[in-house]
Amino acid sequence: MYVPDVAFVRAGRMPADITTVLTVVPDLVVEVVSPTDRMSDLSDKVANYLDAGVRLVWVVLPNRGQVHVYVPEQPNIVRVVHAHEELDGGDVLPGFRLPLSVVFR
Repeated sequence: MYVPDVAFVRAGRMPADITTVLTVVPDLVVEVVSPTDRMSDLSDKVANYLDAGVRLVWVVLPNRGQVHVYVPEQPNIVRVVHAHEELDGGDVLPGFRLPLSVVFR
């Protein structure tokens, strides 16, 4: 079992008896890459998240100023969003838009 850096679950899917450990598959998972993380381990995490039913995975690479976006419909294709671009929430967070210049200053 993995514990992501950030997880988002829509309100209608959140269990009423939530504890400190989330027992529902998140809609969105965010992993922030640290200098000690291996890309092969992150690839395994992403694959496991998508296999478990996560609908959107963002892998944040601070040292590159990028966010890698994964969706279950295309699990082997990564969309790279650069620091000068805008990250969107797709079908998971409709209307959400974040200029990455705010994140990668």
